[in-house]
Amino acid sequence: MKILKFKTWILVLAGLICFIGAKSKLPKSHGAPLASSGAPGELTCAQSNCHEDGSYSIDPSVLSLDFAGTGWNYAPDTEYQMRVNIDRAGYGRFGFQIVALRDSDNANVGTWVVDDPTQTHETYDPAFIDRAYMTHTTASTMAAQTGQNSWEFSWTAPSTAQGDVRFYVAALASNNDGEDTGDEVFIDSFVIGDGANCGTAPSITNLQETINELSVNWSATSGCTSYQIDLQEVGGALQSVNSSATSYVFDNLTQATEYNVRISCDCGGGTLRSNWQLATTLCPDNPSLAVTNVGSVSAELDWDVASCESISIHYREENEGAFTTISGSGTSRILGALQPGKDYEVYLECTCGPNTLSSRLERFSTSCEFDADVSVSTYSTAADVSWNTADGCTTYQLWYRQQGTGSWQSDISQSSPVTFEGLNPDTSYEVKVDCACGSNTISSALTPFSTICAVEAFPQPVEISDQHAVIEWPNNVPCDSYSVKYRIVGANYFESFVVNGNSANLDALFPDSDYEFTTTCNCNGTTVESAPIYFTTSSCDYLEISFASVDDANSEAPLLSFQVVNNHPEKTVATGISAIDFTGPFSVSSSYQPIVSIEPGGLININTVVTAANPIPGATVSIDLAFGNGSGEDLNCAASRTFLWQDNGNPPEPANGYARVKLKTYLSGPYLESSQKMSTALNSLGLLPTSQPYNVAPYYYTGTESVSTIPSNVVDWVLLEVLSKETISLLRKACFIDQNGNLLDVSGGEGVVLPLLSTEEEYYYIIRHRNHLDIMSRSSWPINNESPYDLSLYTNVKSGITQMDRIVDNLAAMIAGEADGNGIKSYQDYNIYTQHVSAIYELIPGDFNMDGLVTVADYNAYKEQVNVIGISEIRY
Repeated sequence: MKILKFKTWILVLAGLICFIGAKSKLPKSHGAPLASSGAPGELTCAQSNCHEDGSYSIDPSVLSLDFAGTGWNYAPDTEYQMRVNIDRAGYGRFGFQIVALRDSDNANVGTWVVDDPTQTHETYDPAFIDRAYMTHTTASTMAAQTGQNSWEFSWTAPSTAQGDVRFYVAALASNNDGEDTGDEVFIDSFVIGDGANCGTAPSITNLQETINELSVNWSATSGCTSYQIDLQEVGGALQSVNSSATSYVFDNLTQATEYNVRISCDCGGGTLRSNWQLATTLCPDNPSLAVTNVGSVSAELDWDVASCESISIHYREENEGAFTTISGSGTSRILGALQPGKDYEVYLECTCGPNTLSSRLERFSTSCEFDADVSVSTYSTAADVSWNTADGCTTYQLWYRQQGTGSWQSDISQSSPVTFEGLNPDTSYEVKVDCACGSNTISSALTPFSTICAVEAFPQPVEISDQHAVIEWPNNVPCDSYSVKYRIVGANYFESFVVNGNSANLDALFPDSDYEFTTTCNCNGTTVESAPIYFTTSSCDYLEISFASVDDANSEAPLLSFQVVNNHPEKTVATGISAIDFTGPFSVSSSYQPIVSIEPGGLININTVVTAANPIPGATVSIDLAFGNGSGEDLNCAASRTFLWQDNGNPPEPANGYARVKLKTYLSGPYLESSQKMSTALNSLGLLPTSQPYNVAPYYYTGTESVSTIPSNVVDWVLLEVLSKETISLLRKACFIDQNGNLLDVSGGEGVVLPLLSTEEEYYYIIRHRNHLDIMSRSSWPINNESPYDLSLYTNVKSGITQMDRIVDNLAAMIAGEADGNGIKSYQDYNIYTQHVSAIYELIPGDFNMDGLVTVADYNAYKEQVNVIGISEIRY
């Protein structure tokens, strides 16, 4: 079968066509979005800005269509093979869409035939229900060869003649970077007749080129009384004219420029067209060169050659050896990296076809320019002087003096800045900078400055405990007084006070909390504040509850007796007990009043009556004590213990063999601010596996957790790791996290079942996720807790906000974008993202926002808090 290649273009398409971008929401095999061929009435990406800025190109050397027919006509009810070709160097991914419409009323004509379903498929759009489209599959978008691709399919003509049929086609060349920039769109159309008897298509017989004109001659065609001559600058706009003769002259063209020419005519039964033919206008005379805007280190070169195949610029210091050669383009270039105060000579060569055109030799001289723009940063006895350096200045000499005196001091430097030391505090000075440029010296204007009467204190904490800190700064700083302010990191207000010495005590602090403070030097009306300094108070985990016995002889009012021990070797923790919170199926019968303080190494005995709804042996009970200072003030120091209620006065025993811990946190990727919940998109799409997914590197977890059906409120699988108080890993277990952040056991219910752990012991907890930074609890906690331990409060997470993504106030979420599980968010995680760009509806690490797609939204999640390093306990 003979294949006729048509290279024609459409004159009325408006905009870009979206085909294969990473932002597509279609399934993988759906090709270009529906109704994207650019045919009349369709919404194209010119309106939606899908690729680049809405522009497109008509270039038959890039986009072409092959039609396997006889002449330029179709026969009714006949199948014809077609092929769309795109050839664009530098691109690796391509797509297309085509539609066939009756030229008289834009109705769909004929039917498509899919020859290879792995390469193309047919689509329809509800908005244009009568139109059928042929488009690519995702599998066929990658380049068949470097910078090239093509798709073959067939079209069956209608059973009766329908007049002229126009094929609208559009194609995209994509750089495949997941963004809507850097791509190119090409459009075209062609017309075939309905089988009327036409003559041979016109052919170009002669092309005559001059500098600004192009003369075209072609053969006459039977049945054609008028011809359309199409002219397009390669890569540029199209112009068309009509003529009844068989020759035409285009004038006012650009010199040394390539043009495509084509002849077409309407023979009554179809449109006949010649092939495109390439012509090039001729070269001009020798260019003229002008040197303008000469400075100290640069000069602008301008020439009158609008277009050359290549431009070479040759320059040197006058009479100083060989010329330096650089390339040029367009009609101007900045000549840089020159030496100030030098004489230069320059000429230009233009390569145009086989000719080399040379300009006349031009001479110019550079100047010496120095705009210092001096600025000064002052301290009490020193000043940092900065200025704008200039390429022509070999050395700089700085002159400074106290204002009102005649004696100057100087310093020589080859770079900025320079520091003056040994100045007097609170004193006015002036400075200037001299530039040595060849044999010339250029001076800046005088710049006044004044030293301050104090220097920054640079405070440091020297003693930190759970409720107290001592800070110090150098004692040789001449300040009248110091203002100290401090607060818990993230709090709304600072506590502040004034001291006269070089140290301060911060009291009544909260244990296990992150603090920040600054000091401000006050000196004769001038203040200088230090940068913030951070520290963390220690925890008061030396308090311990030691149980003695439970007497439930009176079931309505059983008596609980226990001891509170202060294991601190030196410190009296508090003056009493401010509150008792006794949970479980029990409650304290009366409020507990503060009693005596707990001395170092001491203990107190507590006996309290409790009421019980149904006190049965084996019930789990938790008791939490808050310690005050004897005046009812809570010092945020507490002790807690979980035990099993035993009858007959027996002491409580650990609950071994069965335990359940309740934990809560958020994943920042799927977190939705609008609902304050996490998205369950992966679950809704059916992408979550029914068996735990952590049997791969770096986890290598061999657990057999699995379910037949995943609950609808589940966001994803997580891996829980439990550590002893000595931070020794005891066990791991895979579980679910729901949209409210709660961890769920695969067996059902809130909390995670932890076999063979003691309810009498406390543990640390690590929560791991396959593409978020793992976190660890700041404190050790017992299990069988009534309310979840909230690890969305960054104060409950080890190293606090440095390991989490703040949502609001002290609420935070696990950091998205840690895809390889090694505990460090780095470029390796970005590489994983790039490997998965454009993936659709897959469970893969690069999907950081967990919506089933890998798009620029996942890159935005990655770039937040990049280079964060996890604590040592969570890193593999």
